[in-house]
Amino acid sequence: MDVPAEIRLLGRVRAIFLEWAIAQQARVIENAFKEDLAQAKDWESRQVINAQRDFEASEHWNELRELRSRKLWKRALKLHLPLADIHWQDDQFANRFLEGESESKLYRAIREDKQKVWDFRLKIIAALTGLIGTAIGLIAILRR
Repeated sequence: MDVPAEIRLLGRVRAIFLEWAIAQQARVIENAFKEDLAQAKDWESRQVINAQRDFEASEHWNELRELRSRKLWKRALKLHLPLADIHWQDDQFANRFLEGESESKLYRAIREDKQKVWDFRLKIIAALTGLIGTAIGLIAILRR
């Protein structure tokens, strides 16, 4: 199957498996350059081919980064996390995604918040377990 046909087919699959299809489209584009790289004779021509491959696949990789950034942003908004000092980056294909440092900062803040929630839940479960144990002990003593 030729590259444009694979890209079109994956475009149809995007409705169901969005992130997977976008990543596969980028991989198809990158694999299309393997033959050209194998035929390249000198270092400079390989660099030109690599630059062209990276440019053409970057549309899909950056689109994937945009989707992930939006998910992080929505999750942070939902958790009411402070969103100061978050920097966005735009590419030549009109994709807008979080810069690396901002993305990791948001991810860490979300994980810390989730950890706090789970710690609280575990404390409540431990307290309830203790209360249930105490109640069972009292019932056992009162029945004697």
